[in-house]
Amino acid sequence: MNRPSLFILLILLASVLCDGTFDKTKLKGVSPQDAKLYKGSQFTCKDGSKTLAASYINDDYCDCLDGSDEPGTSACPNGVFHCRNIGYIGIDIPSSRVGDRICDCCDGSDERDVKVATKNWFSTDETIQPLCPNSCGNLARIWRQEQEQQLALHQEGLEVRAKHSADALVALDSHRQELEQEKSKAAALEEERIGAQGRHSTAEEQEKLVQQVQDKIKEEEERVKAEQEAEAQETLPQEIEPTLPVEEVEEEEEEEEEEEDVPTPEPEEDDNSELGLLKKATKKFREELSEVENRIRDNKRRVDELEELLRTDFGTDNQFFYMKGQCYEADTPEYIYELCPFDKVTQKPKSGSPTSLGTWSKEGNTEWTQTHQTMMYTGGVRCWGGPDRSAKITLYCNRETKLSDVNEPNKCEYTMRLGTPAACSPAQVEILKKSLSPVHDEL
Repeated sequence: MNRPSLFILLILLASVLCDGTFDKTKLKGVSPQDAKLYKGSQFTCKDGSKTLAASYINDDYCDCLDGSDEPGTSACPNGVFHCRNIGYIGIDIPSSRVGDRICDCCDGSDERDVKVATKNWFSTDETIQPLCPNSCGNLARIWRQEQEQQLALHQEGLEVRAKHSADALVALDSHRQELEQEKSKAAALEEERIGAQGRHSTAEEQEKLVQQVQDKIKEEEERVKAEQEAEAQETLPQEIEPTLPVEEVEEEEEEEEEEEDVPTPEPEEDDNSELGLLKKATKKFREELSEVENRIRDNKRRVDELEELLRTDFGTDNQFFYMKGQCYEADTPEYIYELCPFDKVTQKPKSGSPTSLGTWSKEGNTEWTQTHQTMMYTGGVRCWGGPDRSAKITLYCNRETKLSDVNEPNKCEYTMRLGTPAACSPAQVEILKKSLSPVHDEL
């Protein structure tokens, strides 16, 4: 080959190297979903501020304001490097960590250009190898075991949840029937009350009339008796009372005053007299009316309880109904925390009275209605110099129902976690199954 031909060949080679043709090595640090942005002879910054030749990508110089032209170098302080971590989970890290001799990616891609020399103990030779060996396989195996355990837990939890839902269906249907019966009973009880009220009023009125007649007769008898005694007193000769010493006179006066202070017991009413029989009837009807009114109060209270119960949101398929009426405790060194779902939360010292951390209300649980993952209990005892106590309960999938992880991130605002099979969801099972399916890398 003569010199002119060689010169022309060199010019052609230089033009090829400098025309910005796409180079696959430029994809270092690029996520699969962004790969299409880096293909072609030109590259436009993600923020749209500039369009560059492809050769500017990963040239260790920051051209884009958003750092998108340097995903594989540490040139841009705001750049993002994607660890592909094939076989495991891809993650994004700040591109400033690339080449800092710290292994951030399990596949070692952030330190791929950093090599270390390792001495062989059996010879003087040195082995050059990457600073960060690929550990994604080991992490993937551990992660997969954990995911499989979570999948098994959720599947078992779903079976228990299904049983809770079936039991709730039967129980709630029974409560609906009871509510209808109690409402029907209310009308009958009201009629019974009206009848008892009438009987009591009639007997009471008759008793009053007879009592008035007898009182008048008694007054007349006492008047006549008083007149007769007065007439008899006038016909008796006057006797001279002996003069007594002052001390004896005072003693007699005190004895007379004491006798006047002692109430004169009324003679017992003959049970077989007209008034006695009426009093017995009035008492009987009064007790009957009181008993009916007590049953009406019990009926109203039960109707209110059932209506409130049936209005409560126990989950999409009432899977949380089984917790109603139950209480769960979490023991800490200083206190025992007790959660009674759909009712209240209390804090009990090892010795002493419990303190209310809040009560359940439908109005304060809009998030519960939307997700069934968080419960709020508000309006607890007010803190000294602080707000009313409150508690936020986060639910998670668990084989058994267990209260744990009590914290107080802010003054008098408590957080807890409640594990329950009712929190295990079919959607999460599908997510876990999908995560365990074979990983496909698009790059």
